[in-house]
Formats: sequence, C-alpha cells, structure tokens
Amino acid sequence: MEHHDKIKKVLKSFDKILMSYATRILPPDQRKYLKGKDGSDFLYVMNRYLKTMVVPVPHSVVITPTYKCALSMIGDLEIHKKSNLLINAFKTGNPILNKKGLSKADRFVTDNNFMFFDKSGCHILDFLSYGASIRHFHIGYNKGTDDTLAYVIVMNNEAHFLTIASHSDIYIESGGNVVFNALLNEYPYYADRIFYKVKSGTLTQPALSSNDVRMLKVSGVNSAFVDKNGDVRIPTSAISTARTPMSETMRYIKAKNEIEEYISTVEMRVRGKNIRIISIETYNKKPVIVFCCEHSPNKIEYINVIINESSAIGSIIKDIYDICTIGGFPYPSVSPKIQNKAASRKNNKRTNCDAGR
Repeated sequence: MEHHDKIKKVLKSFDKILMSYATRILPPDQRKYLKGKDGSDFLYVMNRYLKTMVVPVPHSVVITPTYKCALSMIGDLEIHKKSNLLINAFKTGNPILNKKGLSKADRFVTDNNFMFFDKSGCHILDFLSYGASIRHFHIGYNKGTDDTLAYVIVMNNEAHFLTIASHSDIYIESGGNVVFNALLNEYPYYADRIFYKVKSGTLTQPALSSNDVRMLKVSGVNSAFVDKNGDVRIPTSAISTARTPMSETMRYIKAKNEIEEYISTVEMRVRGKNIRIISIETYNKKPVIVFCCEHSPNKIEYINVIINESSAIGSIIKDIYDICTIGGFPYPSVSPKIQNKAASRKNNKRTNCDAGR
C-alpha cells in the first residue's frame, strides 16, 4: 500500500472513533445529521456537549459583586431561592444541572440544550457559551419569570457567577452589552483575551437586534461591537460558513497533522501493510494512540504512541474522558487488554510503546 493511502486509512479510522462518541451523545432522532460529516463536525458535537453540560463534580464557586448587585435589584424572593439552589448545585456537583424534561420551577436548563442540529441539519450554537465559556441557567420559576437567567463562567471545575440578564443578552453585540459589561468589570484580562480590542479605527454601532446578530453569526459573519469605554471589540470565536466553529476545524486539522507525523516516522512507515487507529485513551496516566498494524492475517502488532498532553489529540482525549464522566459511558481501555494479551506466551501478537513528542 502506498504511504499516502496508508495515512488516508489511518485518518479514516480516527474519524470513526470521533463519530462513535458523537453518536453516543446525540439524541436518536439527531444521529441522521452525522451522515456525510467529517471529523470537525464530530468534534463540534463533542465540544457542544461539553460546553452545554456540567461535569458532575463539586465546583469552586465565586459570586461576583456584579452578580450580587443584579440579584439585589430583583424583588421576587422565589428567584433568590432558585439562585441559591443553583449555587448549591455547583458546589455539590448535583447532576440536576444537566437534567432535561423538568418543570420551569425545577429546571436550570431547557430541552434546547440537548439539540445539536436544526431541521435543516445545520449546527445549533450558543455562541457566548462556545466562545467564552459563559453559560446561562434559568433561575425563573414560571412563564412570567422564564427570561431571568444567571450567566456563569464555567471552566476547570470553577463557576464564576457573573450577572443576571435575559436571553437577548446572549448576543453581546446587540443591546446594552449587559453580560460583556459584567465581564469587563469583573475579569478585564479575560475579556481582552476573548474579545479583542481593535487598536485603530472607529465603529459606528449599527442598530442591531439580537435576532440580527444571530442571523449574521449563523451565516459565518463575526460582527464587531463597541463596549462601554468606546473600544471596538471583535469576538475571537469566529464561526465558519458551515457553522462549525473555526476552533474545532483548526483542532481537527492539527490532530490529523499530528497523526500523519507519527505515521511518517521511519519506524512506523516500515511496519505493517495495514495500519489503523483502534483507540485514543490514557494508559499509565499518559495519553496514547493505539495503532493496530497488520503484517499478515496471522501477524498483528499493536503500538502505543505516547503523546503530549497539550497536543490536539491530547485535548481530544481529555474531552472524551469528560464526556464519559458526564454521560456515564465506559472509558476507553483497549491498551490494558492488549498489554495482557502480549504478556501471554501463547499469544504471538506483539505490543510496543513508542515515545511520542
């Protein structure tokens, strides 16, 4: 087999692994939309799941002054009670943060959180969550208060309660920039990293509604806005015209390049007629790619390639473990089984562990 064909087959096996996790995550009626998609779309599904769901472990909670002020302006004590329930849910790692099908009084998320594609097969994105890890949770309890949302930065098992606003504030480029102003007040360095300042030039803020901004984003247009200090900002979470976040497209390209580098080494190039990836997982606390190299029908060699945790594949492996933790799926564990088989004298199959980068 030509080297190019060998790499193509390996990348196809990599896509199958990503697709298997995307399929597990999707509701049954949404799985049809994976047909004809590639690895970047599978990564989108996986990362949307992680950006929507909360890992059910205790989180460190920070209540910002802006959030306290916003809550103090609300006279409805039922909203105060539900806000406290939300805070406690984060502190205890309560899985109610991920539950759908609950009443308005009990829910923190709606069933829309569990939808990944619209009826036309296009991606559904919460742009603020995906780009800035700022999620919204419902602290209203009936139809009249259902637009009362707690905006929370969720990352690294930390929950920073930012402010209270409405659904229209998801699109920060419109309206009064309530959420962005809160971010700028509380975490200015993070705001600068996620929403770049345009150092020269001016912008006359157009009269855009939240729906206008949404339509621009789903069409692949990343719009600028003016903050309260008069600075022009551009969100860094650009969206491609296919509505796949550029960050996922680039991560997929990097992962493919990393795999090609491993396959292109002299040692890997001379091994086997057929090579494929059968797992990406952690073995002995190290992220690994498990290759299966078939020399002949009766001679198969397994190779564990240790990879850098900060690589694109390393980040994908971390995502898979978080997905398994949230969804209750079994963790990938091919490598230990292979090691046990290789240790048996009755087994002719070999296993090696190659040092990666």
